[in-house]
Amino acid sequence: MLNATTKQLQAIQSAAEAIVARRPAYRQLMAFYGDLFQLQTAMGERVAADPPPLPEFGETDRSLPLISPRDFAINGDRAAELLKSVSRRAETSGSDLADDARTIAEALEGERFEPREAFGALLQDRWEVLGSIAEQIGVKAATLSFFTYHSLLPELRHTAERLAKRTMDGRNWRQGHCPVCGTPPALSLIDAGGERHLLCGFCWEKWRVARAGCPLCRSAERGAHTYFYSDAEPEYRVEACDACKRYVKTVDTRCLNRPFYGPLEAVATLHLDLQATEKGYDGTLPGYLK
Repeated sequence: MLNATTKQLQAIQSAAEAIVARRPAYRQLMAFYGDLFQLQTAMGERVAADPPPLPEFGETDRSLPLISPRDFAINGDRAAELLKSVSRRAETSGSDLADDARTIAEALEGERFEPREAFGALLQDRWEVLGSIAEQIGVKAATLSFFTYHSLLPELRHTAERLAKRTMDGRNWRQGHCPVCGTPPALSLIDAGGERHLLCGFCWEKWRVARAGCPLCRSAERGAHTYFYSDAEPEYRVEACDACKRYVKTVDTRCLNRPFYGPLEAVATLHLDLQATEKGYDGTLPGYLK
């Protein structure tokens, strides 16, 4: 019998192949991100076996969000190991990140920067520190932040899942930002039962929101909400709000004929981000999370 990690690895691969079959132009992106997400999933199994410490919550009525991104506990050695693996794999991917990925991998192996310093800078929102490290090793700051974030993600997801399980059971949270870390959503989804959920753009925790109105600002103003989609992709649509001028991409999982993996779907809908931007709506995430 396959274990949960093996099943998820196969689901990511199957989803990536199905997306490419529908949109061949996404072949390189799906190859790169499919590999990245499988590396994260494999590392996540080790995180689950040895979880980081979590903040203590003594009060049952603790206010939400529970923590800020800077409060996530991480295992620096494990994240550094993933950073090295991800950068080495990316350098042969043929993507725009390949050259910088090679430079990062060589700098790690040559001990020319301390990865824990980069991890701390990202979590603490100290972009000047991350920029200084990037300049020191000769890469774009945006690329270093991208690889730093994705190397931390297995730790972030595991911590968020445990926090949500400990504190969110039975609690109502219908806001347009994550109840765990306060970050805006990367994606919206409709589940098999027709319920609507948002997926956090930082820790990828999932929470339920109302079907009607803007999920970001909760505006229910008549005529303020715009939807656009393609008949060729019934599983996708963009929901834009003229009250807050923001948008969220939605995946209707009832229309999917492939496994759903949120981070992969976020990448597979980049053409919708372009459409929304062209129509004058803003996304909700910083660049390094995209």
